[in-house]
Amino acid sequence: MKLVRLCVKRLMPLLLFIFLISFPYAIATEQQPPYAYVTDVNYPTSVNANVTFYVSVTVEYWVVTGTTGPITDFLVSINEADNRTKGSEYLDEDLAHVRDQLRQGRGTKTYDFTLTAPNAGKIWQLVAETYIWGFLHRGLRLFDKRNFNITILKTPVPLPTGPDILVNGGFESDFDGWERYRYGDGVASLSAIVVHQGNHSLATSSRFSPTRLGRPNGGGVYQVIERPDLSFDMNFSFLVYPMYVIRESTTDVRAWIVFHTNEKVFKIYYYISWHDKSALLDGSDVTFFLLENCRLGVWNLIERNLKSDFEAGFGASSQYRLLKIEVYLDLALHYFSMLCPFAYWDDVAITSTRFPPSTYMATVSIIGLPSAYSTHVMVDGASAGSIRYGESKSFEFGLGTSHTLTVDPYVAGPSGVRYYCSSSSSTFSSSRSHAFEYRTQYHLTVISKHGETKGSGWHDSGSTVVFSVAPSSIEMSGVEGALGARYIFDHWEGDSTATTPEATIIMDTPKSAEAVWRIDNTPLYLVALAIIGTLGIIVIVSAMVMRKQ
Repeated sequence: MKLVRLCVKRLMPLLLFIFLISFPYAIATEQQPPYAYVTDVNYPTSVNANVTFYVSVTVEYWVVTGTTGPITDFLVSINEADNRTKGSEYLDEDLAHVRDQLRQGRGTKTYDFTLTAPNAGKIWQLVAETYIWGFLHRGLRLFDKRNFNITILKTPVPLPTGPDILVNGGFESDFDGWERYRYGDGVASLSAIVVHQGNHSLATSSRFSPTRLGRPNGGGVYQVIERPDLSFDMNFSFLVYPMYVIRESTTDVRAWIVFHTNEKVFKIYYYISWHDKSALLDGSDVTFFLLENCRLGVWNLIERNLKSDFEAGFGASSQYRLLKIEVYLDLALHYFSMLCPFAYWDDVAITSTRFPPSTYMATVSIIGLPSAYSTHVMVDGASAGSIRYGESKSFEFGLGTSHTLTVDPYVAGPSGVRYYCSSSSSTFSSSRSHAFEYRTQYHLTVISKHGETKGSGWHDSGSTVVFSVAPSSIEMSGVEGALGARYIFDHWEGDSTATTPEATIIMDTPKSAEAVWRIDNTPLYLVALAIIGTLGIIVIVSAMVMRKQ
């Protein structure tokens, strides 16, 4: 017995030591339930933009009774990496997810997901996540996650084959062909509010940012054109709508071209607004043009011949071979300002003059019509939308064809006001622009209870109009008229106080004039006096005869 106690006493420390060493090892080598680990993610390393592809996620799980229940709620999701923090509940904004229920025990399951690549060339950072209903939790909680990356290949835009070598110049296909950039907190976005034609334009703007003092704040877009048939024989055109711009003070609004040649790089800047003329240095490889006639709050059409502008700044273009060009449109706010400038761009085009044109452009605009009113545009009798003052519409027709563009001859304004276009149609057979001019007209109303009036109707603003009533004396009807009573014109009342039957009035607003008549009873009085006199004579003669008798 002593020997047994001695053995136990001596062996206990050794057994305890072995237990202490082996237990953590067992814990470390055997994952304890409940768990749901992502063991594998099968995905393509690269996909094209906008295409659908598949991702499979393999999960190893172990669920036991007493911790999560006989059936465990389970979720596997695919999400953009770092879109939410660990421990937050799953959201419906996940890119894809699968809900499942796991019965007790151990196992492995694979889940398939269908995703659509974004429309952008980038490294797409994704994460596969597992969620379980833990016995210490009241809802689904993040258990495991596995990050993975997929390269999104932006689908190349096919090169135009005609004279227009710039892609998506009207920004109708999102930003296809364009890349965006920004200064500080500025932004370049699409606008559906200020649009020249189509559904969108480009909006470049700055933001209120005191931290950008002395540094530019704004945004823009650029497009790279690289093709084997590229030459200097090109025209550059665009429409720009500068708004909230302080000229010569804080804001640059500009379009610019970068020419990559076989020898060096040249830049041409076209400034619509500039913050500092002295900063526009003209160097051996940089030149600029100040477009000082652009107006704020309207669309301005800019058309430039790139070959002429290049040779004006850098000499003969024949000594260089053009490899590629870059086209930039941007806005930059310099210094601190409470004002946040905007500029809109539309219908940007770079066309090669080497291609024989097969079409021509007919452009119409409106002047003289208040901005609150619009007129309809008809092309060969068919409706083509409406247009306001300051806007223009362009139509492309085939060479050798003739087309007539028409606007409404009259546009109704407030009561007594209208706008009149005396030449409301124009025929086009080649590229040109035409402005339909409206004149303001006011209505003159001439009223009279007697006689015939003249001068009523529509008259041009500022014109002097003659109006009248005739005759100026009219015999009354009935017994009074038979006795010689008459209506006599006296004066005008309303917007004229003239006392003559014919008068003039200046049409600077809608006007009205009403003739005021008086009754002339003088002939009636004379007849009455004659009758009274005759009766008096009769009475006197009768009295004298009676006296003699």
